Amino acid sequence: MIEQEYSELSVRLALLLESARWREANEETRKILLKVAGQEKEGYLTDEKIQQFPSQVLHHIDKLWNDYSRGKFGFRVQKRIMIESKKDPKVFGQRVGWREEDGWISASHVIYSIDAPEGHLPWGTIKTITMDNAGLDAIVDTIRWGTKGLAKQDWQRQLIVDFVDFMNKVTGYESDKEEMKRNLEYELSHDEAWWKGQRLAELQINKLFSLLINF
Repeated sequence: MIEQEYSELSVRLALLLESARWREANEETRKILLKVAGQEKEGYLTDEKIQQFPSQVLHHIDKLWNDYSRGKFGFRVQKRIMIESKKDPKVFGQRVGWREEDGWISASHVIYSIDAPEGHLPWGTIKTITMDNAGLDAIVDTIRWGTKGLAKQDWQRQLIVDFVDFMNKVTGYESDKEEMKRNLEYELSHDEAWWKGQRLAELQINKLFSLLINF
């Protein structure tokens, strides 16, 4: 990413936070992470991109959030809560206000206010692969009814992952094959699809944890 381009995005984020425009600052943070990782088209970060993400960018973004929220928001706060929660996604979610009694909150329930729980923002900046951006929608029904019967052996599961990876490349998307393998294993042992409900939320939290470990 060009230094001047990042500088412009950083200035905009600072202005939004200074004005307490929390919702817009949250979205700007998501855009910066994708821009820096070169994942704008995909809309999510693969495990590899998370591992390679430059820590100096995270520290700079965090400093802005931390300074303008008077120490209430930002990555360092989230990392502390992650450690205190012993990396349990549900405990972490409850602490930062991303989880309620009946499950994970939706985007409409995010609190864009200084009155939000500690570590509540930024929210939803680390997306996992979804049906919209993974190019799986055309074959997912086949996978859902077929994998339990056809993918009993590891080599069979690998063939499915390789096929999905090939289809993604044809449609212009970058795959995270290790994550696809994990999701396939989930498919084999659960009735609920991995991209729905609780599973998706916990995948996103775990991706955030991976980013915070390098922070």
